Parts: sequence; structure tokens; C-alpha cells
Amino acid sequence: MRINPNHPQALIQAAQGQIAVDLLVENVRIVNLFTGEIAPGAVGIFDGMIAFVDFDPENLHRETLTYQAKQIIDGEGQYLIPGFIDAHLHIESTMMTPRHFSAAVLPWGTTTVVIDPHEIGNVLGAEGVQYMAQSVSDLPIRYYVLAPSCVPALPGMESSGADFYATDIQQLTHSEGIFGIGEVMDFHGVLNNDQRMVDILNQANQQHQYIQGHAPGMFGRRLNAYLCSGPTNDHESRSGQEAKDKMRLGMYVDARESSASQNVRDIVEAVKEFRYHDLLCLCTDDREASDILESGHMNYVVKTAIEAGLDPITAIRCATLHTARDLGVRNLGAVAPGYVADLQLLESLTDPKPSLVISQGQIVAKHNQLVASFAAKVSPVEQCNTVDKIPLLSESDLTIVAPIHNGTVKVNVMHYLKPNGSLTEWRPTDIEVIDGQLQLPVGHMFAVVQNRYGLSEQRTLAVVSGFGLREGAIASTVSHDSHNLTAIFDTPANALVAIHQVIEQHGGIASSAKEQVTANIPLPVAGLMSLESCDVVAEQSENMKAVLREQGLTQAPNPTMRISTMALPVIPKAKLSDKGLIDVANHCFVPLFID
Repeated sequence: MRINPNHPQALIQAAQGQIAVDLLVENVRIVNLFTGEIAPGAVGIFDGMIAFVDFDPENLHRETLTYQAKQIIDGEGQYLIPGFIDAHLHIESTMMTPRHFSAAVLPWGTTTVVIDPHEIGNVLGAEGVQYMAQSVSDLPIRYYVLAPSCVPALPGMESSGADFYATDIQQLTHSEGIFGIGEVMDFHGVLNNDQRMVDILNQANQQHQYIQGHAPGMFGRRLNAYLCSGPTNDHESRSGQEAKDKMRLGMYVDARESSASQNVRDIVEAVKEFRYHDLLCLCTDDREASDILESGHMNYVVKTAIEAGLDPITAIRCATLHTARDLGVRNLGAVAPGYVADLQLLESLTDPKPSLVISQGQIVAKHNQLVASFAAKVSPVEQCNTVDKIPLLSESDLTIVAPIHNGTVKVNVMHYLKPNGSLTEWRPTDIEVIDGQLQLPVGHMFAVVQNRYGLSEQRTLAVVSGFGLREGAIASTVSHDSHNLTAIFDTPANALVAIHQVIEQHGGIASSAKEQVTANIPLPVAGLMSLESCDVVAEQSENMKAVLREQGLTQAPNPTMRISTMALPVIPKAKLSDKGLIDVANHCFVPLFID
């Protein structure tokens, strides 16, 4: 695939100096990502494309160069590199709408993002996916929007607001602005040749579409089989060994540095001695507004990779050229003639904070400030209340009824293995019962997953340990990937306070203690995104984090999002859904009480 110029003949003339370029960036040190060289030079931009790159490392001076330019920028000896590409991202996880997200990341040098909108797809179906593409169609940032392949993530194990099959995905991929197939999370379905995944992947492969992968913990024959199905990449490598296993089999590894999972250092440490790093890419996956505001976006991921020991130019390649090659886009991700004019100026390669960002040939940011203007654009999706089908719950709805009146029962408890991770397991635990009520041991809390798509009686109650919350409750409609209402709580009374706050604000996150709301983040767009700007969302998020730390979540790097994967049945080993308690490895339900 190639991004074609609007006026190819004029671009050829501009490349030869026969007509003026729109923008000349001179007096820069060009970072050549094909050879690894750095040398002084100049770049001419015409109609959003790079017309010429004057780059003469040997100082041969073989031609006399003259310039015609409508605008000239003096780079003052700074480095010139391409704009960053985020290889895998869920914008919904930033809790911002796509337009607010774009305004937040462009000043940090991110000019292209590959997004899988399966979060909003689970809530609003095709309408939600198309909203994500249409809402940014007029912005100076490149979006590769993918059609979600797994809505819901595990059919039969959970309920969402939509069900995508091969015909639905085919219709989406033929829609304007949809690039390929989103992460194939149902790896059980792939490995077992389940008909839904067979149909989706056969169709995508026959049409030569880009297919994004999701293969947590895979190695050996299972990984071989998964790769045979068509996905080319994976962002779920949580250890260096995982990354090595995948790169050795020709899989692109999108090393992730999100607000919830930080994997770049372990991966870089493991693979940095490889001779070739062409299969190493970088991504954010799920990055919060407060982290973007404070530390940046892809520039922060690149910096982290460099600090972990990766050569700076290699790290930049991982966030640009490598991802473009995985996408199959031949003229993206480098400073070269005929490539798109996504560029940034840096004072330092090891701490890549851009002083100037050019996207699609336009100057969009200077000194970390957005200078491009975004026209107001409102969508009906942003006005829709998606939590109005949640029933009016009572304390009895949130109370586990024990099978005995007094004594001890053995309970399947969902235990978090680490205070800062999402991996869990089922632990059979003896719990005392008094007057029919479970007397939870220290460190244990109750949990609920309530369907929010009209199946009002469909809810699951469970016991959780190792989560970290000490008192009160947290309730959220940000619950990957079906985004049913979830809550962790000590008492039903506290749970109801947090749940009612979430419903009142048309979705989002709320915490409570002593039967009072302690913090909240309104997310009225699909129960996932705010209508506010990055700085407002960041302030609300930081306040929520501070409150949750006071309520016991002191070890989680991101207390607000800790609950978001409690009902994600594609992450090992124990999860909840609105349908029951799930054994992820064996793809089956388990009982709450053990006979």
C-alpha cells in the first residue's frame, strides 16, 4: 500500500526545484532511518508530501542547490525525524474523545495511530466504530481504524451491546476510514478452529487485509498455529522471553508502555542483543490523560526504550518505520522523498520532546503547544445515554446468599497475583458463614458484574482477594471489553452509592466510602469517554487515584484502572462476566461455592 500524492506531477516538479515547495525545513540534522546516519541537510515539503531530502554526509557537493519555498523554517541544528506511530491503541482507554485525544498527542510528536475501537464497538456496535473514524476525518493526524474482530471477546461467556460476525466485519472494512482487522483476542477460537473466527480470518486473509494479533503467554506449537491464522503482530508480551519467542517466529512485537502495563524495559533488555530489530515496534495500548499530559505519548515510550538500552536511532525506528512496514504502508515512517510529510524537530534524541511537529505537511504544534485549529464537531453518539438499561439495584441484589446458615463454606475466590497486575487465579478458600452471610477474611472484597444492555437480571456476584481496596467501593462502566457495570466493594450499601453515581452521570467511574461518594469521573460517551479536554480529564483522574490510594490501593500504579480488567476473559486465569465465574485457560465457567 502507498499513500498517493494528490498531485504527483507537481510533486515531481517540486522535487527538482522547478516550482516552489510549500515548506522548507533547513539547517537540520537529518536522521536517516534507512542507514542510521545523521548529517546536516534540508527537506522540502509539497502538498503534504516530502518532495526532496538534501542529505550529503560525504560533503561531495555534486550539485548546486537552489530553493524556492513559500515558507522557510530554520531548524537551528536540531534533529529531524519522522512523526511517531502508535502501533496499537484504544483511544477509549484515554477517557477522551478522538478529537480531544488528537489535540493532546500531536504536540508530543505522535502523527499516526493504529486504533482498535473494540471498546465502543462492544457498547454501540458498528455505529460506535464508525463514529471513531468519522470524528477525526478532518484532523491533521493519521488514523488507521480497525474493525474489531472479537465483539464480544468470548461469545457465550459474556454479553455485550453487539455481536460481530464475519459479515458485520466485512461491512465495516468496506466503510470509509476502516483499514483492517482489530486484535484477534479469541485465541481459543483461533486454535480450536471455531467457526466465527475461521470465517473472520478466512475473509480477511482472502482480501489481504491487515490483521492485528493478541497472543498473551503463547509459545511453541500454539504460537505457531496462531501465526498460521494470519495475525502479524502482538502487544501482549509481558516478559522478555515472550518477546524473543515471537520475534524468532517472524512476529512483530509491539512493546507496550501503557498506564496499566509497562513491558518495554523487560522486552528491550531481552532482545537488545539480537542482530536485527526490524520486528520490534512500540505502542501505548491504554494510556491515561494524566500520563499524556505529564510525560507525553509515544515520545515517552521511545525514551523508555532508550533508557532500557536500545540505541536511540533503533528506538526511533521502532516507533516509526518498523510499524509502517508491519502496516504495509510503503511511504510512511521515514524522512525520504515521496514519503508523507510527518516530521518533528528534536533537541535531543535520547529525550525526544519535539520543538516543532509537522503532520501531513502542516505545522500542528510548537514547543508542546497545539497551533492547529480544530473545528467543533458534535456526533449523535456523544449525546446517547448508554447506561439507562441498568436496573435499579437494591442491597439484596448485591448480597451473596450462602448455601448454609452457619458454619464454613469453600468458595472459589478470584485472587490477584500481584498488586500491580491483572493476572488472576481461582483459589478455593474456606469462608465463615454467620446467619447466612459470608464473613470475608481480611484482604477480601465482594465483586459484581451487572449487564447494562437490557438483560437486567443477568449479574454475577463473587469474592475477590489481592485487589488492594481496603474499604468502600469503586464502580465503573469501563470494564474491558464488554463494558458491563462492575464494582468491587466491602458492603452493598457502599456499592449502591458508587453505582448510583455512575448511573446518574451516564457512565464512568465513581468511588465511595462511609456511604458517601468520594470521587468520580463522568464518562457520558458510551460510558467510556469524557466530553472534556485532556487537562480536565487528567485532573479528575488524579483526584480519583488519590482517593483510591486512601482507600487502600497503595501499590497499584494506576488505582483507577485496576478494576477495568476484572471482567476481561481473555487475560489469564480467573475472570468474571455478567454470566458467571470464568476459568480462562479451560474456557469454562466455575461455581462460586465448591461442594
